[in-house]
Amino acid sequence: MVSLLIIDDEPRQVHSLASVIKRFRENYVVYEAFDGKSAWNVLESVDIDAVITDIRMPGMDGIELVKRIAERMPHIKMVLLTGYGEFQYARDALRHGVLDYLVKPIGLQEIKHILGLIENALAKEADLRLKSSVYRDHLFQMLLSGQLTNQMETDIGQILQEQGFGIVLAFGSDRTPECSVQVNDVLRRELDEQLRGLEAKVIFMIKTPSREWVALVGLRSPLTGIHLTHMNKGLQLCLEKIEDKFTFRLAVGISDQMALSVSNIQQAYGEAKIALRHRFYYFSNSLIPYQMTSPFVQSTSSLLIGKEEILLRAIRASDWRLVSETVMSMFKQISKAPFPDPDVLKTDLIHFVMRIGMQLKGILSESALSDDEQKMKTRIASCEDIQSVQYAVKEFLLKWSDAVLELQNNKNAALVRHCIEYLEQHYMDDISLDSMARQLRLSPSYCSNFFKTHMGIGFSEFLIRLRISKAKRLLLETDDKISDIALKVGFHDAAYFNKVFKRETGITPNTFRQSSGSVKTG
Repeated sequence: MVSLLIIDDEPRQVHSLASVIKRFRENYVVYEAFDGKSAWNVLESVDIDAVITDIRMPGMDGIELVKRIAERMPHIKMVLLTGYGEFQYARDALRHGVLDYLVKPIGLQEIKHILGLIENALAKEADLRLKSSVYRDHLFQMLLSGQLTNQMETDIGQILQEQGFGIVLAFGSDRTPECSVQVNDVLRRELDEQLRGLEAKVIFMIKTPSREWVALVGLRSPLTGIHLTHMNKGLQLCLEKIEDKFTFRLAVGISDQMALSVSNIQQAYGEAKIALRHRFYYFSNSLIPYQMTSPFVQSTSSLLIGKEEILLRAIRASDWRLVSETVMSMFKQISKAPFPDPDVLKTDLIHFVMRIGMQLKGILSESALSDDEQKMKTRIASCEDIQSVQYAVKEFLLKWSDAVLELQNNKNAALVRHCIEYLEQHYMDDISLDSMARQLRLSPSYCSNFFKTHMGIGFSEFLIRLRISKAKRLLLETDDKISDIALKVGFHDAAYFNKVFKRETGITPNTFRQSSGSVKTG
């Protein structure tokens, strides 16, 4: 697809030419402008491949426009529209890279001829650009990997000779985009645009096997003060435009400035990569200069010491608050420089959490632990920053805390059933808290606390209410003597039974029986 801009101060001429071109080339995108100023606005806002412009226009004429395009946008192919008295102007314009000129009035064959010239020029340039960019990308790839041949090093030297200093930028995304080639092209174009005012340019830019975009920016002299600030603002704007266009977030590691040489570039690449890896900790920053970083620590043992025991106790007690506070305290310490190497940290945390899990065997099944270990490895390995790792660790620990609570609730429910079943079977006997605790293989103090916690009342009160409930049934369904009923439900003293019954119901056993209206005998 070719984008073409037609410029003439006669709108009818522009519309007519655009219509003919669209008839010959349906896939062309044709833009129209009616003076040099509006044409330049189009050129600055849209990617244009070719321009057909009149010479005679008010304000900025065609010759001035051609000169400006040749100076600032040399990739654009240019064709002039001219009258019979303007041949000399047209010939002079050829020196500025104009392909050809059309003499008004324009015939159809001339239009076809000009379109062919434009297309041939674009095709040749694309072929040369492809060959050149492929080789340059290969050169840079070999340079970064330290595999340059003597010839390659000579070629690199020729490319670098225009710039004396440089910076290496390593761009990394929070996910792998499907359009990495397009991202590379847009990012390079945006970088060139932002660096133009600093007498800087992108010399190389490639996508590395390790999923980064790496750029070598050439500088005429080291940047300081306001110029360094301007570069950082430009980089930030580039990242924002990439995020808007491709809907993913980029961060950039920035090397120190250096005099350009093969060895210095390789060192700067290492600095940029280290800076980019610090994004794991500086996850809220998009720009990470190498000066902000420090060597990664290769051990986390001192940061995790003592935390395992605290977390294990908290999980066994289902103390969610203590689990959360301990994890937060642990990661607060981890997030202080010098930082652990992100890969080392992830591995150590997986082992740390699983050591806690292995001590919960009996509460957690071996299959559940094995499943959690695989899920944890996958989850933590995919985390792009320290905050995500913290959430993952806390999530697994709280999940186990919930499992402990659920198991405890199940055990408590079973114990409640055992207590009730025992009392239902022995309420008429001379039983006590001690005797029931022995039967259930519990300590009397635990049994007492358990009753108060899970029944809402103490053991003695529960037993009395159970006996009174049974007595009510006998009073209603039998004609047994009240003294006999008292014995049947566990009261050895009828007077004491009467007293307790009235305390619990508000009336005596005899009144309760009479209030039913009749005595049932079955």
